[in-house]
Amino acid sequence: LKGQIHTEMMKAILRFEIREK
Repeated sequence: LKGQIHTEMMKAILRFEIREK
């Protein structure tokens, strides 16, 4: 479960970074 939460967080961060660029 911990790993899945980390993956979801990374996905959200990547989406945010793409939006910023």
